[in-house]
Amino acid sequence: MRTGALLAAAIIVAGLVPSSAMTATDPGVDITIRTGGDRCPFKLGCRVGITVTPSDGGAAVLEGVLDRAAEPTTPEGMLAATLVPGTYIASVTALGVTEPAPAGEPPGAAATTVMGGCATTVELVAEQPEIKVTAAMAWHQPACGIAIAPQAPGVARPVLSKPIEEGKRTPRFRPHGAPTVSTTKNGIKVELWVKDPTLRRGQWLLAHLRVSNVSHRTIRHNGRFEDLDCPPISVRADTSDLFDPGRTWTGAAATYKKRFFRDGILLRTGLSIPKYARGNGCGDVGQAGRLKPGAVEDVPLAGLPRYGLRKQPLPPGAIHISAGFEGSRSTDRVSVSTDVTLAGGPVDYPSPGQLVDAALSTPGFVETLERQPDPRDWANAHVATWLKRPYPRQPRLAGARGAPEGILEIGQFFSGSDVDTPFVVGAVIDPWTAESYGAYAWPGWSEPRSAL
Repeated sequence: MRTGALLAAAIIVAGLVPSSAMTATDPGVDITIRTGGDRCPFKLGCRVGITVTPSDGGAAVLEGVLDRAAEPTTPEGMLAATLVPGTYIASVTALGVTEPAPAGEPPGAAATTVMGGCATTVELVAEQPEIKVTAAMAWHQPACGIAIAPQAPGVARPVLSKPIEEGKRTPRFRPHGAPTVSTTKNGIKVELWVKDPTLRRGQWLLAHLRVSNVSHRTIRHNGRFEDLDCPPISVRADTSDLFDPGRTWTGAAATYKKRFFRDGILLRTGLSIPKYARGNGCGDVGQAGRLKPGAVEDVPLAGLPRYGLRKQPLPPGAIHISAGFEGSRSTDRVSVSTDVTLAGGPVDYPSPGQLVDAALSTPGFVETLERQPDPRDWANAHVATWLKRPYPRQPRLAGARGAPEGILEIGQFFSGSDVDTPFVVGAVIDPWTAESYGAYAWPGWSEPRSAL
C-alpha cells in the first residue's frame, strides 16, 4: 500500500474465518496475523507490536511482535489464535530498531523507537463467513489505521435534511428604536440591535452593532472601522445549548472535552459582517485606529444558523449572541450579550458532545491523553473534516473508507518539554452515527514508549 509518495507497510489479519473444528459448544474463529508491505526506513529493521484483548477487560488473547526487515521482503512472521465471537480491542504499534540487542540477548531486547500506533474495536460475529482486518502504517509519516471488512452491522444512519443555503445576497437590516441590549463602560457605549428574537429554520439572523465614544479621551484600538474586513470588534453566536452535551468524564478525558467546548468546535454558527459592507482586506498586520471623542461607528452583522457539517438544520433552542468593542487596553473592551430563540423540530444526527464521547471511548485515545498529564504540553483541540469521498489515502483513515457521507478526525495536539516534536492523538469518527473507525497517535517522545 502506498500513501501518496509515502512508503507504507501493512499488517493483515488474513483469515478471520470459522474454524473447521468449531462446534455448537465451541464457536471458534481462526485469526491469523502477518506483516507485509514496503521498505522499512530503519537499517536495523522495524517491529510491529500487536495486542488483541477483550473489550470488557481481561488478559490479552493474542499478542506478539513481528519483525520487518529493512529491505523489501516477502511476509515474515505470523500470529495465530482461535477466538470465540465477541468484541475485541486490536492495538498496533510500529517501532523502528535503533540499536541491536546486546550480545547474548534475544532479538526482542533491541532498542526501539515508536513511530506510530492505532487501535480500534473489532467485532467478531460467527455468522460472518469471513472478516479481514488490515492495519496500514506509513513508516515515513508515523501514522496508522485499521480497516475491517466486512464491518459488523452498525448504527442506523439518519436521513439528512435539505441543506440550508445562503442564497445570492445577504439581506440588509437597518436598526430603529431602542437597542435590544446596551451598556456603557469607561466612556465606551456599546449597543446591539437584533431584528428577530425568534427565528425559524433557514431564516437569517440579522443584527447591528453600534460603538460610541462618550468620553473626552481618544480610545486606541487594533484594526480599523474604515476597513470592515478587520474591525476592532468581537462577535460570537454560541449554539452549544442547542445540543445534548453527552456524558460526563473525569481526569484527562474531562480536560479534553472541556477544551473542545472551549474552542467552540462545531458549536458556533457564523455571525459576521455581510459582504456588501466589507473593505478590501486587513492589509498590514498590526494596523491601528483611534476612536475620537463623540465618534460613532456602525457595524452590520448577519448569520445563517446552521450546523457546521453539510449545512444541516440546528436543533431548536437558544442561541447566545455576544458582540463588543475591542480596545487596545483591557479596560477598553466592552461587550453585550443576548439570546435568540431558534424554532423547529429535533434533529437526528449526533451532537458535537456525543461525537467527542465517541472519540474518548475509542481504545487508545484516553490512554494517550493520560500519558501527557501536564496541561502545559497540551496545545489546541483538533478537528479535521472530510465530507466527500474519496477520502485522502492516509493510513489513519483506512478504516473509514466505507463511510458514505463524511468523516471527522477529532484529536489533541501536544508539544512541550517532554516531547521532542509535536504530535497528535486522534480518532476517526462518523459524524452522522458517532461510530468510531479507530484511534491513532503520531508520537515524538525522546524515549521509546507505547503509542497506544
